[in-house]
Amino acid sequence: MSDNINRYGLSRNIDEDTKRAVRQACGFGCVCCGLAIASYEHIDPEFKDAKSHDPTKIAYLCEGCHSRVTRKFWSKDKIKEARRNPWCITRGKCHDAFDVSGVTPVIWLGPNKIINLPTIFAVDDEPLLSIEPPEVESGPYRISGRFYGEQGELLFSIIRNEWHGEATNWDIECVGGLITIRKAARQVALQLRAIPPHGIIVERANMFYRGIRMTADRFHAKVTAPNKSAIDVKGRTIRGTGEGAILFSAYTDGGMQMGPGPFIIESVPFSPPPAPPIKAHKVGRNEKCPCGSGLKYKKCCLNKENRSSQIGIR
Repeated sequence: MSDNINRYGLSRNIDEDTKRAVRQACGFGCVCCGLAIASYEHIDPEFKDAKSHDPTKIAYLCEGCHSRVTRKFWSKDKIKEARRNPWCITRGKCHDAFDVSGVTPVIWLGPNKIINLPTIFAVDDEPLLSIEPPEVESGPYRISGRFYGEQGELLFSIIRNEWHGEATNWDIECVGGLITIRKAARQVALQLRAIPPHGIIVERANMFYRGIRMTADRFHAKVTAPNKSAIDVKGRTIRGTGEGAILFSAYTDGGMQMGPGPFIIESVPFSPPPAPPIKAHKVGRNEKCPCGSGLKYKKCCLNKENRSSQIGIR
């Protein structure tokens, strides 16, 4: 039997109405930590025993929290309790990394300010990076991206904040308002930082597809073709003035452009607003474990993490 079909013939593919009902019930973020990039997890019963996609029995769960369940650091009961009291509902917002005001996407791509222009990068008219406005007022920005390896293989994708792909192909780290997505160790594919209430900074990007690469850092945003021709943009405000505008378009036949528009480019250099400091808390060995078990950290997840590392589990 396929992993995508359970013993009752139920497909893993969930219809859009059910997905939306789950997102709304969970506050548009992971029920445990509030991260807006997540996926759908049957919890009662598990998918293998489910006869239907009942939105009241599905949790919106980020991969970080999901991995804690699959590695037995957390119990299914913990997820059920979180589903009854979702992080975003109890706090009135999604995770800090998406906690920005307004519904018009304001994105800093390196030193460039992008306003009302959701599609950042497309190859052969296929969007590879988009950041769209919230689907409801005060909801999270919706990130979509397709991430490929150097040999052209699709590693994973994010479609409007929903993960697709094998967990072994990527890693996500979220600290305060900073999200870092890696294709492998020390290979940052995308790094985003929230700057409430202004918008989101794309601090780093390195996306590759069909010989075309889009990179961004604090100095510039750049698209490079296989023949080494490039578009390099530094310190500009680019404001979309209509539907369907794209910032960078590249084509495998060698062509590339800023556009198609419509948009307005202002050439006055500027710096993005300062990002709020990241407040990180290191859990002490004798403090209560953050997983909620009630045990001391050294007797719970720290001990499990140490044992997992000793036997090679990542």
